[in-house]
Amino acid sequence: MLFKKPNIFDKPVEVFRLDDISLLHIHIKNLTKFGLDLCRDCEKVLALLRGRCRVSGYELFEKDLLYIPADVSHMDMECTENAIAYIVQAKTSRKFGSYLKRFGEAEKIVIEDAESRRTRYTLIGEKDKSERILAGYTFCEPGSWGSYPPHRHDDMYEIFIYFDLSPYFGIQTIFDESQESVYIVRDYDTVLVSRGYHPNVSTPMRGMKYLWIMVSKRGSKTHKMEIHPLYAKS
Repeated sequence: MLFKKPNIFDKPVEVFRLDDISLLHIHIKNLTKFGLDLCRDCEKVLALLRGRCRVSGYELFEKDLLYIPADVSHMDMECTENAIAYIVQAKTSRKFGSYLKRFGEAEKIVIEDAESRRTRYTLIGEKDKSERILAGYTFCEPGSWGSYPPHRHDDMYEIFIYFDLSPYFGIQTIFDESQESVYIVRDYDTVLVSRGYHPNVSTPMRGMKYLWIMVSKRGSKTHKMEIHPLYAKS
C-alpha cells in the first residue's frame, strides 16, 4: 500500500492507521518549537530523516532513532527548519524506558551480491528493549535490489520510507500467490507491507535509501523470513 509524502507542514500528519499501529509524519518549515501528543498505550519510535531535533531532552541528528515507551503521551520538540521526522506507534502491554540509538553506532552488514549490493543498518534489533518494533536503514547501490532475495514475514508489518532518491525514483514490488503490486516511489513516500514478498530496486543513476520499520502482528518481534523458493540458494 503506497502513501505519498504529505504536503502539510509544522504539525504531525497521520500517514496511515491500520489495526493497532499508526505512522505520523512531521515536516518543519517555520514552527520550530511545538508540543506533540502521542498514543499513551503505544510504544513509539521517532526517526529523524533530515535536520536536527531536541525531543524531551534528547538531541537527535540525521538518521538517529528515539524509542519512546508507553505512558509517554506528550513530548516537546525543537527542530531546525526543514527537519523531517516519522513516528511509528504500536499498541503494547509492556513498558520500557526511553533510549536513543545513534546511526553511527548501528550494527552494519555489507551485502556484496552482484544483483543486490547494499548496506543494512540495524538500530533497534531483536535484543533491544521493545515489544513489537524493529527498525533500521538500508542503503542500496545504484541499480541494485533491496529486500533481496524476495522474502516475506507475514507475521510482521513492514514499513518502508524512502529518502535521498531525488531527482530519480525507486520501484517497490509486493506479491504473493494472490496479489501483484508495483509502486514508483520518491523521497519521503511510504509503503506499508502487510503480507507478501517485497523486493525493491533503485535506478542505475542513483542508489536508494530507506528507513525500514517492522512491527509484529502477534507474539515476539523477529527478523525470521521465508525466502521465495525460486530465489532460495541451494
